[in-house]
Amino acid sequence: EMMREHMDTPEILEAKIQRLHEMVRQSKRVVVFTGAGISTSAGIPDFRGPMGVWTRKAQGQAPIAGTSTVKALPTKTHMGIVELHRHGILQYVISQNCDGLHRRSGLPASAISELHGNSNIEVCEDCGRRFFRDFKAVRRDHTFDHFTGRFCLCNGRLLESTIDFGQNLPRIPLSRAVEESEKADLHIVFGSSLTVSPACDMPSTTVENGGKLVIVNLQKTPLTRQATFQIHAPTDVVMESLMLRLGIPIPNFRLQRRIIFGVDGDEVFAKAVDVHAPDRETGVLCAVDWDGTAKEIPESQRAQAIWKSLAHRHPMANIDISDLHPTLHFVGHYQEPPLTLDISLTASDNDVLIAFDPSDGLWEVIAMLPVTPDASIAENVDRDCDYGASHREYVISKRREQGARDPAKQVDEEFLKARQRAERFADEEARDRARNRACAILRNHKKIEKLISESRQTAVGSALVTKETSSAGVDPRFGSKVPFNRKGEMQFTKVPTSEHRASMTNHVSSCKHDGCRSVWTGPWGSFIGGACGGTHFDLTECPQGKQANQVIGWNYDNPAC
Repeated sequence: EMMREHMDTPEILEAKIQRLHEMVRQSKRVVVFTGAGISTSAGIPDFRGPMGVWTRKAQGQAPIAGTSTVKALPTKTHMGIVELHRHGILQYVISQNCDGLHRRSGLPASAISELHGNSNIEVCEDCGRRFFRDFKAVRRDHTFDHFTGRFCLCNGRLLESTIDFGQNLPRIPLSRAVEESEKADLHIVFGSSLTVSPACDMPSTTVENGGKLVIVNLQKTPLTRQATFQIHAPTDVVMESLMLRLGIPIPNFRLQRRIIFGVDGDEVFAKAVDVHAPDRETGVLCAVDWDGTAKEIPESQRAQAIWKSLAHRHPMANIDISDLHPTLHFVGHYQEPPLTLDISLTASDNDVLIAFDPSDGLWEVIAMLPVTPDASIAENVDRDCDYGASHREYVISKRREQGARDPAKQVDEEFLKARQRAERFADEEARDRARNRACAILRNHKKIEKLISESRQTAVGSALVTKETSSAGVDPRFGSKVPFNRKGEMQFTKVPTSEHRASMTNHVSSCKHDGCRSVWTGPWGSFIGGACGGTHFDLTECPQGKQANQVIGWNYDNPAC
């Protein structure tokens, strides 16, 4: 019963939203709690819905490949939350989500507790410094150790900040979440099953302190009985209707970036900073071309360029600081192009706010202001000094559960070996990157050719291929699918005809949808998808692109079929 989704009738839904509107208008301190359900309309699967990650795993099925979190667009619910906070109606947000969409939507870091971490943030194991990245921080190895293979300015290991089951939640965000829940007179839950503790205890805290609770979720939750009422409807539908009643338009998402340009000694510099806190540097700039000589960084190397340099510097010799035209280069998750600005640093440093609209592909300069001496932006480092020690204790506890005789010693040795491997990789990286990439491409190409060849021979030998087989060697029963045996299980490689390939190529060359970047070749064949298609699936959700994929046999629920 808890897994079954319910949907309120239109009449009941209207009455509930009107009641929620009245409660919001009457409340003095509103807190919102969000779960994975607010990101499903962005193409990111939830966990416990009918097609959720954990639901499908429990059924023995592979999770559905969704949109990459770094390419997903914030939803109407995300943008509504931003506006409610901007208008002073919403005081705080508590989230279980790790996808980073709240921060990307424009919500200030000071207004949210991300209890389960943020996949765009790395934390130094030693000094606790937090680094915001415009890429997904992932572990170097598939172990309990969260080490990403990168190092802090202090040479400490950088750890990805998302939380495992059994790992303690970050102390400061948790304390703030409890404090805000205690003070709230209205707690609204959007898109959470409220089953993961201790995060799910926050709404109960509000009720225990005399506040009211409203839940917006398709499934019933363990706190449904504590709620004043529950709305069974998609979160975007509820948010749009609520904002309409409040008379506050929900803005379209625009990606905002803030860049500080200045002079330091005999160099000019540009550094990206937090939109809401200019004293905190962020990793979103790949490169800055000061004099028109820099080459554009290949897409595969942009993430590395971000963490290699937070401040992009250039000698002042041979450039005129009164008439600078720096070109900013970004990662391009939303296909944002380079942007050239007109800057003068003669009188002062410049603080520039820009915004990119994914719907039209254009940048806009929102503000360009001088940085006055009395308002100079000194670095205020964002730190979580507890995280490194807490992480170490978590890994030790896991090794103890596995029966290690001296778990602390074993973990310290593991951390040291991981550091040494990462340091060796960094030293050899520049020399070996091109060679390794070329070798990998060649191996994949040969492997795919071999699989296709073997599958055709097997099909002929078992009389699967009849006289109707086309000249391209494709069994007409499977359309553009070629069967092959993979790990003892019959699967299919999708092989487009020349007409399919031409149609797909033509589509991606003209489509502005963020998912239709190119035609990629993965383990199960060619498809229209994102930049990571060669290594894992990132199928487009563009209707025309999706149709082109399905024509050659793509099953979005199971690529192996």
